[in-house]
Amino acid sequence: MKRRDFLKASAAAAIGTPLIARAWQKPSISSPMQDTWFNEPWRDVYNPKEFICVKPAVHILGTRSVGIWWKTNDIATGWVDASQDGGKTYRRYWLEVDGVRSTNTCTHVAVIDDYDSSKPLKFRAVSRPIAEFGRFGQVCYKGEEIPGVNLKAYKVGINAYNKFNRERINKYTGEEHIYEGEVAAIDSNEYNVVMFNNIHHSLALYPELLKYAPKSVALAVFAGDIVDFSRSDADLDKHLSAPMAYVCKELKCLSCFTRGPREFMGPYAQFVRKHIAYSDNPFYRAFSIGATRFALLDSAIPTLSEDPMQLDKYATESYLKRERRWLEREVASREWKESANRVAFAHIPPCKEKEFMPFGNSGYQNIITNLYEVVEKDLSLLMAGHLGNGRYYKRGVFAQFPVVVGGGPKKTRGPKVSNIATLSVLSVKGDSLEVYQIGFDGKENFRERIG
Repeated sequence: MKRRDFLKASAAAAIGTPLIARAWQKPSISSPMQDTWFNEPWRDVYNPKEFICVKPAVHILGTRSVGIWWKTNDIATGWVDASQDGGKTYRRYWLEVDGVRSTNTCTHVAVIDDYDSSKPLKFRAVSRPIAEFGRFGQVCYKGEEIPGVNLKAYKVGINAYNKFNRERINKYTGEEHIYEGEVAAIDSNEYNVVMFNNIHHSLALYPELLKYAPKSVALAVFAGDIVDFSRSDADLDKHLSAPMAYVCKELKCLSCFTRGPREFMGPYAQFVRKHIAYSDNPFYRAFSIGATRFALLDSAIPTLSEDPMQLDKYATESYLKRERRWLEREVASREWKESANRVAFAHIPPCKEKEFMPFGNSGYQNIITNLYEVVEKDLSLLMAGHLGNGRYYKRGVFAQFPVVVGGGPKKTRGPKVSNIATLSVLSVKGDSLEVYQIGFDGKENFRERIG
């Protein structure tokens, strides 16, 4: 949505200050279901021709912190005006790095570090295109003054540059592009969490699986292998960022993401973090909703069967050791110890047994298993993916805690493969937990009470 001078009338009401917030395999032939991506309702969240080309998703960063992420198709500055009193008052939030506001970028994040999950969140994500450039990277806006700087002195005296600059000024001066969204209030005594996993680029699964989503979803977890390979920036826009925005919009919920091997692979693997809002640890963190403590665990590893010639580019072992040290601190924390339930989400379960390890690279697999040793004694439930078939495993099969494994399509897709995709649901009612899973065909795979 495009408006000019939208915030002039509301600027007085917006208060607050900035917050610190080998060659790759060719893609397999897509299922015919893929074609539905560019039909409605996908245009609502992903349209490369619109200035806000990937609409916002609200990512949970901590118990009292969320990040609103969106993307523009040209460089801009961006901020969020947010309200938790029904729209009576708004406060302005920016991303700040070392005291500098995020400006000359296409990816935008606003960090809200005083978020109250018991109240609804209404927000306006605003992007103002950068209309005019100055020399040496100086950026200004038409009609604004920067004290002590003679802007004309910074102009590059070449016709090509001046022509480029004039075109941008004519195109962008006075424009502001705005997207309005909301997150429903969370009843901490009764809410649901849904999990997607092993989507493997099969975008059309989302609206089909969402048909089985319950009411009052507080959080949508994207638990790895959401993409097939990280092939390009645009590929991650389309297959990671946009689906998270779509689910947030449809369910009016928070979201979060942790990696699988597929996000760990490909020429753009190091840029996956650009497509999500994150705090200190992009792919592992912990937070509480009510009496339940949640931990996101990063179990992304390269597997020999999938990436046999690329292991020299990974630093997996040292990374997982850092993650384990973080997890040890979390388990020792008051928040963890005093929680009624402790639930972890990851992509790969702790599978030492051969029958639970369909892929190669057992050395890395054992490192993943070592992560779970930290939470072996007091984890209430692990929700994971990776194995392909949706099932519930009782205590003692994988570890001394029950494990939910979500299903999902395999690499070589066909018209019938999607029926193994699942939506896993965790229902929280006070101190009690119930977990169930719905297959793509609408049939319930299992329903179990935890505890």
